[in-house]
Amino acid sequence: MSQKFSLYEDLSITENFKFYGGIYGLSRNEIRERTKALLNRLNFLKAQNEVLRNIPQGWKQKLAFSVAVMHQPKVVFLDEPTGGVDPIIRR
Repeated sequence: MSQKFSLYEDLSITENFKFYGGIYGLSRNEIRERTKALLNRLNFLKAQNEVLRNIPQGWKQKLAFSVAVMHQPKVVFLDEPTGGVDPIIRR
C-alpha cells in the first residue's frame, strides 16, 4: 500500500472497490460480498456512492487500506504505515 493514494478520485467508494476487485481477479460475487463487508466495517454504507474527491482525507486513507486487503493477501507492505492511519484501522 503506497503512502500516496492510488484510488480514483472521480469514482465512488463502491466503484473503487469494484475496480480493484476486478484487478485482483475476484469474481463478481466475491467483489460484492467483500465490498459490503468492508463498507460495514468502515461504517461507510451511507457514503458508499460518494465520489472520492468529496470525502475527508482520513476516509481516503481507510479506504485505500481496505482496497489493499480486499483480496485477502497474506502480507501487506505499508509505506509510512503510521502516516494518517488511525490505530483501529492499523490493527
